[in-house]
Amino acid sequence: MLGLVLWRDADGATAVIWCEDQQELAHWSGRENLVDPNTLPKVGDLVHFRISEDAGIRRAVDLHILAETTVPDLAEKLQTTAAQLAAAPRLARVG
Repeated sequence: MLGLVLWRDADGATAVIWCEDQQELAHWSGRENLVDPNTLPKVGDLVHFRISEDAGIRRAVDLHILAETTVPDLAEKLQTTAAQLAAAPRLARVG
């Protein structure tokens, strides 16, 4: 599966990934779940991984970075878009 890293904690041990299947976000943690344990994912990285379900949580395993920081300001863009959508007038439903 392909995804984009949306968030990573300060020490680099945990990340949240948007998935191409547009289902639940995937959570990554631990160097043991990286193809290259010397390269940690960063916000905006395009990544490839397998999904492993664990207690209803989608876990990213065998994570491989395909392209670094393809969208470095992704989180800010998502926040701005969400704020714009929240402030936009609602369209009336046509039934």
